[in-house]
Amino acid sequence: MYQLSFYKNPFVYLTTFYIIGLWFGSLYFDWEVGIIFSLSTILFVLFDWNFRSSLGDFFSKIIIPCMFFTLGYWSIYLSEFKGYDANLPANEPVTIEFCIQELESTTTKQAQRGIGIIHQIKTATNQFPVRERILFYIDSAMSYQVGDRLIATTRLIPIENKGNPGEFNQVQFWKNQHIHFSTYIDNQDVKWIDFDEPSFFRKQLNAIHDLLSQILQENLANQELALAQALILGDKSLLNKETKSAFSATGAMHVLAVSGMHIALILQLLLYISSFFYRFISRQRATILIVSLLWTYAVLTGFSPSVIRAVFTFSLLALAQLSGKNYHPINILFFSALILLVIEPLFIFDIGFQLSYLAMIGIYLVYEPIYNWFTPKNLILNYFWQGTAVGFAAQVMTIPLMLYYFHQFPNYFILSNLILLVLSGIILGSGMSLFVTWKIPVLNKVNVFVLFIALWFSLVSLTWIESLPGAVAYGFEFPFIIVPLMTISIYLLIYFLPFSKLWIATALMFTLLLSWVIILRWENLSTSHLVFFNHSKLTFALKNKDNIHCFVDAKPEDLKKSTFLLDAYSKCYPGNITWHSIKGNNGLFIVGSDTLKWQSLQDQKIITWKNSEIRVQFSATGDHEEVDIFMPWIEHPKSLKQGAIFYN
Repeated sequence: MYQLSFYKNPFVYLTTFYIIGLWFGSLYFDWEVGIIFSLSTILFVLFDWNFRSSLGDFFSKIIIPCMFFTLGYWSIYLSEFKGYDANLPANEPVTIEFCIQELESTTTKQAQRGIGIIHQIKTATNQFPVRERILFYIDSAMSYQVGDRLIATTRLIPIENKGNPGEFNQVQFWKNQHIHFSTYIDNQDVKWIDFDEPSFFRKQLNAIHDLLSQILQENLANQELALAQALILGDKSLLNKETKSAFSATGAMHVLAVSGMHIALILQLLLYISSFFYRFISRQRATILIVSLLWTYAVLTGFSPSVIRAVFTFSLLALAQLSGKNYHPINILFFSALILLVIEPLFIFDIGFQLSYLAMIGIYLVYEPIYNWFTPKNLILNYFWQGTAVGFAAQVMTIPLMLYYFHQFPNYFILSNLILLVLSGIILGSGMSLFVTWKIPVLNKVNVFVLFIALWFSLVSLTWIESLPGAVAYGFEFPFIIVPLMTISIYLLIYFLPFSKLWIATALMFTLLLSWVIILRWENLSTSHLVFFNHSKLTFALKNKDNIHCFVDAKPEDLKKSTFLLDAYSKCYPGNITWHSIKGNNGLFIVGSDTLKWQSLQDQKIITWKNSEIRVQFSATGDHEEVDIFMPWIEHPKSLKQGAIFYN
């Protein structure tokens, strides 16, 4: 157990204050407040400079954390507007010249998604250079590639959230990547003009990545190939919806992203192999070589934020261990977080960043006391218990955050993580070995056989766990303040001795928080309401306890196009979903003692529920005095553009 004193672990405190500054600045930023913080910090420094002898270590314990808080407060403001041009013409016809930076490798969808950099914009009256990242969608049948420079006539659409229950916060997700606009490009409105040649280094890395991908494709197929691509190379484009659902429902979604667990396994594997060659190469040189290989692997897998933070953190840990001096891994972990957040403050809003660091904090802080709960003498049993303790320590610290973001809890996460702990090591080990021995027939067959069995068993195991009764509990929706309070409570419950005074106080606080969460979930499970969604077609749902009836102004064969709305909604308000079409007709639906009616007029639909009329307007013209809801394309305070509307 680590004692988190300031002098032994200074970056734990400094990074914490920096993060608090980032968080406070994101909630409320004001120039005057920022200047007051800055001037106050400077005055404190000057005051301490004159009275240091009498104040002792006041400077290090108070002033420096205040400086990092102020730094975080300003950093979030400067970062949020990085690369953002407020003068870009939104929702107006423009001609843009842009270069493709990233492009989905899949062509299974009608529209292919990519990220580009705009170099020039031409409007009806003006033409000016810019440098703005943009999210674009283009016909997947067109054979474009990264580096293509295109000219397109289109509209720049600000990325916005729909405000529907349980939806993904895409505004924050794309803002983290400094992207604020999206665009849809038709084939007839785009023209190829040039190709930007990648650097020699990038060409070589792309060639290596393509070669490794080809090796996997030659030896695997179907979802085994898709899973191998995701686990080894970080390419999830081939995974189907069923496989992603199995990983999500079993609490193993983190395995699909090349991150801390993968890098840790690769590092341990390479360090173990290198130990056999210490007669020929020193341990120091071997470690430096392995760290270099980790960074190469990070580039090959796309250099995503999750990979960057994992490789950076484990590189620091490996080099610190190599120095031979006493060091605290938790201090180095927070140091790596501080460096990454100084470089890119918006990482703090990245869900992967939050989950990965919380998981690592859990391993460093609560693994040891969890492992001490049970000390098996059998070596094999001890190995599995160690793995279970590591997985539990990582998962238990991330549970509150996962409940907050995903509104669900995988009840068998310990079982799934224990299985994947073993299989992930086999998959990564045999996969790396395959890349080395693919030209040697006998060894190649052995590696492919081991790799296939591990992949197949992973898929079968997770599918089986997903099918178990009560595999996933839905309906968790609560204020964010519960997340830090519950996370701290969980840590203290494990840290303090059972039935001590502090443990009892912590247990009481945890019980109150858990009761709050359970009560809110029960309300979501048992509630009855009518909700209108922000959608291009009139879509509303009537929830009656554990039954959800979804009504869509569309033909029966087109009802399931709104499935994504109900998937997100039902995670917050679980129930059995039934679909109904209300296209172009009048109708009546009876639920218990309540009656739901709908009537179609020329530019309105009248929904009658419990003898109350709700008028939905489809056009911007006409009399609006009695209208309750406007469709999202209509500018009005009662427009669904503002988000879903509930009637309890």
